[in-house]
Amino acid sequence: MRREAVNRICAAVPVVMSVLAILLLAFAFATGWGQGHGDEGAAAHLWQLLIGGQAPFVLGFLATADWDRWRRVAGPFALQVGALAVALFPVAYFRL
Repeated sequence: MRREAVNRICAAVPVVMSVLAILLLAFAFATGWGQGHGDEGAAAHLWQLLIGGQAPFVLGFLATADWDRWRRVAGPFALQVGALAVALFPVAYFRL
C-alpha cells in the first residue's frame, strides 16, 4: 500500500470513530442502554474503545504525513482533534 493511501485512511478513521462514539452516546442516552447496572455498561466500554482506538490511526497519520506540506497536514489533524473534542464534550459536561 502506498504511503499516501495509508495517510488518507489514517486521516479518515479517527473522524469516523468519533462520529460513531457520538452516535453511541446519543443512542445509549435515548434508550437507557447500559444504565442502572453495577458496572458502567457496554455502551461506556464501547465508547472507551472507540476513543482509545483512535490513537494508532492518529499516530499513523502523523508518521506518514508529508511534512514539507505542513498546511495539508494541519487541516485533517485539526478535524481529528475537533471531532475528538466533540465526542469528549458530553462525557465531560454531564460527568458521565
